[in-house]
This record gives sequence, structure tokens and C-alpha cells, in this order.
Amino acid sequence: MKLSTHYHLSFICLFGIATIGFSQQKVTYKAKNFGPAQVLEASIGNTGESFSFQIAEHDMGPNGPWAKEVRRLESQGIVASPEDAPKGYELLLSVSFQNAFKFPIQPEDSVFISVSDFKQGLMERAAFEKDFNTLDKGRIASEKNTLQSKKLSIEEKTRAISAQLQAGQISPQEAMKQIEALTNPLLEEVDAAYATNIAPEEVEENNNYSIFFMDTLDISHTHVFEGVLHIITFDKTKLVATLSGKHIVECMDVVRKNSPSPEACGQVQSSLSPQLKVLREEQVQLSINTAFERFTDNRN
Repeated sequence: MKLSTHYHLSFICLFGIATIGFSQQKVTYKAKNFGPAQVLEASIGNTGESFSFQIAEHDMGPNGPWAKEVRRLESQGIVASPEDAPKGYELLLSVSFQNAFKFPIQPEDSVFISVSDFKQGLMERAAFEKDFNTLDKGRIASEKNTLQSKKLSIEEKTRAISAQLQAGQISPQEAMKQIEALTNPLLEEVDAAYATNIAPEEVEENNNYSIFFMDTLDISHTHVFEGVLHIITFDKTKLVATLSGKHIVECMDVVRKNSPSPEACGQVQSSLSPQLKVLREEQVQLSINTAFERFTDNRN
């Protein structure tokens, strides 16, 4: 009877500990709730201008259970099937600030970030294309041809100087002097060239975030395109944050990607990013309220 009671109490204690641990982890991405996670960590970058957060139901790293199982099977001459790999959710969140951010972040000084890395990249691309379209391409081509012709001439004369040096007809100092006399005018022309002096339009750098979600149950991954990330709390033990916005869904399934059906995978033109073909685009909500298994502060 005592033995049975002992086991009963042990079970209650273990269940209680597991429940307490899981109750400290509440992460939901578009109505998909994370179960107990094997990876749950956060870190601050070495300049104090960035931080990252990762949660994964399964540790797929080189020291995780699946990698160990693959090595065990290989030691027996068995090739592990990718179909047998554990399936679940993984979320990566990273935030980049223009300056070192105040740490810890508490509710009274919570942070709102309205630009995704995706959108920041599109703004930079648009600025580049605008600059490119205003360039005098004929002048650039003419300068390039002229400089290339002069470069070939200098290379030929330089080979002749090197031959004189090897024959002992001139000293190394004289050879260097003659080569500099040939190359310096060309370098000055390059510095003065139109293409060299084009000043690209400055694109405003913003605090921005990157949110990447992977679902190996339906073999898809998403990248948040827009929305406001609200960081309510971030300290050495906990992250509380929310986001409401839009994301781009792409699939990782090779079979679907190679399907002739336009709707199968990644062949629908994105309305958010003209350069992309995606599986779909939709609204997304993210809620994070979790403690960490590991926290790393890399600040110098």
C-alpha cells in the first residue's frame, strides 16, 4: 500500500512540475498553439542593438534527439527516413534596433515596431531601382569602354617593364616608378568617372523585426510581411509580445512545388511583393507569453 501511495505521489509531483513548466509557455501563431518545447531560448546581440527568440517543439539541431536517432540508425547501417522525423512548430523572432535598446523592457516602457525586415528590404530595392532608372547608361557604357581600353594598354606596357626588370635593364625602384606613372592617371580617371560618383538615394533605416514560422505538419513556412510588433516585456527570464498583420505562406514540399497546378505550391503571384510567387497571403496574429529555458547576453 505504501509503495502504491509512493508512486501515486511521485506521479502527482512529476505531473505538477510538467504542468507548471508548460503553463509558463504560451505561444500562439495564427491559432496554432505550441505544445511543450524542446528549444526555448533568447539572446541579446553583442552590440546591444538586437535580440532574438526561438521556440521549437522539436530540437532538430545536431545535438537534438532526432540527430542522435539518425546517428544510432546509421551505426546499424540503416538510413533514417525524413518521413520519420518529428513534426511540429518552430518560430524565430529577431529584432534589430538602430541603437542599443533599453534592457530590460518592462510594460511601462513597452516598444512598438512597425517595419518588418521584409518591408525594409523592399524599400531599399525600390530606392535602388529608382536610382538605376535615372542613370545615364550610355555615359556609363562609354566610360567603361574607354577605361577598359586604357587598362589593356597599361597591362601591355607593364609587361614590357617587367621584362626589362627581369633582364636587369632597370632597377626595381625604376620599374615601380614607371608603373606608377602609368597607373596613377587611370586611377584618377576612375575616381572622376560619372559611375563612381553616383550618390544613391538614402533609405531611412528603421527599427525592424523578422518573424519566421515553420510548420512541418503541413510542410509550410511563413514570413511576416507587415504589422505592428508590440514588445511588452523582455528580460532575462521572459518575453511577452503580440503582433497583428499579414504574412506570406510558402511551402517546403518538393512534390507540391513541382506540381503543374498553379495553386499547389508557390506559384501564385504575391500582391505584397512583386518579386515573389507564394502559396497564399493572409492575416496573422502572434501572441508570445513565455519564460525561457536559456537566456544569453552577448553584450560586450
